[in-house]
Amino acid sequence: MPMSQSKSQSKSQSMTQHVTALETGAEIVAGGFLGDVPALALASGEIALFDDTHMRKVMAHEDSVILMGQSDSTHLVTGGDDGRVVATAADGSTHEIAKQKGWIDALVLRGDGPMAWASGKQVFARNEKGEVKSMSAPSSVRGLAFMPKGYRLALSHYNGVSLWFPNMAAEPEFFKWAGSHLDVTVSLDGKFIVSAMQENSLHGWRVQDHKDMRMTGYPSKTRSFSWSADGHWLVT
Repeated sequence: MPMSQSKSQSKSQSMTQHVTALETGAEIVAGGFLGDVPALALASGEIALFDDTHMRKVMAHEDSVILMGQSDSTHLVTGGDDGRVVATAADGSTHEIAKQKGWIDALVLRGDGPMAWASGKQVFARNEKGEVKSMSAPSSVRGLAFMPKGYRLALSHYNGVSLWFPNMAAEPEFFKWAGSHLDVTVSLDGKFIVSAMQENSLHGWRVQDHKDMRMTGYPSKTRSFSWSADGHWLVT
């Protein structure tokens, strides 16, 4: 066996020694760490919490399906087809943040406390004090992202993306491009907004002057994206 291949296999085996498989018995929708506790949101409406390999489940959305979830390291916040937004802590305690009439279609957390969610055309933003503001978008909202500076929210919908200041009475700033916009992300410096579209493409805008950036040619729809640490690259 070549020496390089032997080293590669040895390294691979060493890495797998630190990996533990966790069986939940249900489809996993989202997950995160609550301190040192792995927490997984299950489509069954439950949250699976692990102490080493021992699993305990708590019901966050009874008789409902969890559609999405995000973790802020202290809580796993989930949205379901019951219209509820629920926060689950590492000790298994749950807290209902909101209940809407329709499904929760989008959800986003910011590490310093604020969060937002959408149900149909209605968007709700909750600040670190727990105060909730709402607005009605032009059409159903599919994606949400907080701007890195200030209390401002980007929301994607049909024919574009809107930027909303929840604490201001002014109309949201509208970035127009025909088509259905799904997920949305904002660059780390807040200068660019990029949306994933129904077509196999992305569309971006420069916030300062609404300059368009068309990004086409993807082999399929973009399901996720992430910015590099320096903010210069968008990985899809």
